[in-house]
Amino acid sequence: MVELASQMRAVFDEVAPPEGRLGTSLGDEICALRLLMDRVEGVYLERLAAFDVSGAAAANGSASTSAWLSRATRISARKAKADLTVARRLYTDRVRPLPGVAHALASGELTVEHVRAIVTGTAHIPVDRIVEAEKALVQVARDLNAGLTGRAAARIHQLLTPEDALERREWARSQRNLDLVQTFEGMWWIQGLLSPEHGVALAAVLDPIARPLRTDGLLDDRSATQRRADALGQLATWAACSGAPPIQGGLRPHLSVRVDLEDLTEGRLGPALVGRSLSEGRGGPLSMWAARMIACDPSVSLIVGDTKHRTPDDPAHDDPAPTSDVHSLVRELLREFAPALGGIPWEVLAVGRSTRLVTPAQRAALNARDRGCVYPGCDRPPEWCDAHHLTHWADGGRTDLNNLALICQRHHTVVHEQDLTLHRDHDGRFTVRARAPALGDTG
Repeated sequence: MVELASQMRAVFDEVAPPEGRLGTSLGDEICALRLLMDRVEGVYLERLAAFDVSGAAAANGSASTSAWLSRATRISARKAKADLTVARRLYTDRVRPLPGVAHALASGELTVEHVRAIVTGTAHIPVDRIVEAEKALVQVARDLNAGLTGRAAARIHQLLTPEDALERREWARSQRNLDLVQTFEGMWWIQGLLSPEHGVALAAVLDPIARPLRTDGLLDDRSATQRRADALGQLATWAACSGAPPIQGGLRPHLSVRVDLEDLTEGRLGPALVGRSLSEGRGGPLSMWAARMIACDPSVSLIVGDTKHRTPDDPAHDDPAPTSDVHSLVRELLREFAPALGGIPWEVLAVGRSTRLVTPAQRAALNARDRGCVYPGCDRPPEWCDAHHLTHWADGGRTDLNNLALICQRHHTVVHEQDLTLHRDHDGRFTVRARAPALGDTG
């Protein structure tokens, strides 16, 4: 192998520079070289895994294989650790092995970038689901670029362990933060993390404001980051001048929720369901209960569609004896992507009505009637509350006063997460009940 590598270097020393070459010819060479680089990388990772198992690094006086690799090849310690992680997962891991990924890399079906994305995305997959996850990801990766494969790999854990959706969401929400610090020059430095719901709402508001402007026929010379900064400042100015914060019935971002007909008709609205609803544009996958919670107050368009019909171009491939579970998982992964990016075509069957926002008059009436969160035992005031539809708009509920109630954001989340319903009793107080199962539901 050392001699072969030396011969390859000698060959490339003789390669003529590309000056004067045709673009088509250069393109073919680029693709061929990229394929060769991935193949060499696969051999490199295989040797690295074997070297790691042999214990040769310790024999050479190194504290670890990654430390030896960094010193011997002069790559960074971070790169050495990352390479060793991939090598171990592909060739020596006995808990979460990825032999199919290693074979796909060696055969040229996948690039090294694909492999790294899959290794990262399956790092915490339950041991009993790793084989299924690997088959699904190798199959979809054949039709997606490495970046999209990374998105698919990031979602594989959600799809295989939907029962952990609430726990993952609460952990993610616990990471939310926002720093707003004024610099010596009088500028303001902003950094933070928003929850998925708030991030979608902010992006929906900023995007139209941050579009490039054309003034007197001249193109906008601001960078994208400058336009977003200006948009955020403009949004804050509008809010300060409006005299009515959003919680008092101000206009909220429009949201499109896309849902498959199968989910809607089967009533699969429990907290375990992940990724069935999508906020369009900048948004990402939402659990069904999260989509319903967001939809309580903003103006929402329900778009019903279907992906159950396969098309001739639908990726099937000739995997050896694939199981129905793997096929189902592949389809779940591909549903997130546009057909042009390798996803499954999605047919729009109906575009439902949009809910009307709670009007300022309705909000004032709710404040006067409920005087705060109606969840039993809660003392949060009206200004901390959302207007909640007792019968959800997706279930035919109207934005009428008798179908609305004030509920604080914390209990609003609880109601939707646990699929609870609020009922107004004869005395005007509310009780909380579990939602009645759908007809035919024996669960």
